[in-house]
Amino acid sequence: MLNLLATYAILFHGMHIDVPSTPSEWAWKTIGVLSQAVFGGRFFLQWIHSERHRESRIPVSFWWLSIVGSVMTCAYIVHVQEWILLLGNAPQLIPYSRNLYFMYLKRRQPPETEQAAL
Repeated sequence: MLNLLATYAILFHGMHIDVPSTPSEWAWKTIGVLSQAVFGGRFFLQWIHSERHRESRIPVSFWWLSIVGSVMTCAYIVHVQEWILLLGNAPQLIPYSRNLYFMYLKRRQPPETEQAAL
């Protein structure tokens, strides 16, 4: 029993893990964890999509999850005031948005006919 208490003391107090103490802090920690789950989950979505099509493909939902995960992560980063992390995360929104734009632009264009190809 003492070994467990010693391990707990070393792991949680020795590493200076900040356990939330207010409902607001718990909410922000939850946002941080959910943002990472959304952002990481997009790869599982892409994997399943590729397996169904038997080739590597990226669905539209991958880019939407990228944007949602990035926005949530950026909100958390702003809250914890870690501007250095923001420099790495915020610019990612540009290619994610651009990829969505290209995908929707391609869908709106009429399919090419054989005469147009000649």
